[in-house]
Amino acid sequence: PLSAQKNGSLVEGERLWQGPMEFPTTYYEAYNTRKYRYIYGASQTAGKSLFLDKLVKIDLESSNPHGSGASSLSWEQPNCFPGEPIFVPRGQSGAEDDGVVLSLVLDATAGHSFLLVLDAKSFTQLATAPLTYAVPFGFHGRHYFNATNISP
Repeated sequence: PLSAQKNGSLVEGERLWQGPMEFPTTYYEAYNTRKYRYIYGASQTAGKSLFLDKLVKIDLESSNPHGSGASSLSWEQPNCFPGEPIFVPRGQSGAEDDGVVLSLVLDATAGHSFLLVLDAKSFTQLATAPLTYAVPFGFHGRHYFNATNISP
């Protein structure tokens, strides 16, 4: 565990999941600064890849049956490399994982990218939208219901 002193108080960190993760995100609009249950991120398969090759959904309120932190669901396909997952809620009221997760994925075999749509609850693939070109890695995004309320 990570620990540090801040203003005379001990602050401790806790490892919530045993795997590597990049681009962690939540249902930001509803749970920013509040307790949340689910985290979505890009990860890699240990011993298989040196690059992000899968998406994961981490459930912070459910423990892994193998005793290694929180439970998780994942999506992966051979030679496919996902980018940042973006949670899009089904509506403005509902369960924390009631919606879809979007990610731009590079299909290295085909030489182009596609938009992946996952059901956020089950983390199963709902659809893909193929592109005719490869989208470079590293683009970040966010979904907003009402773009007029976004402040810079």
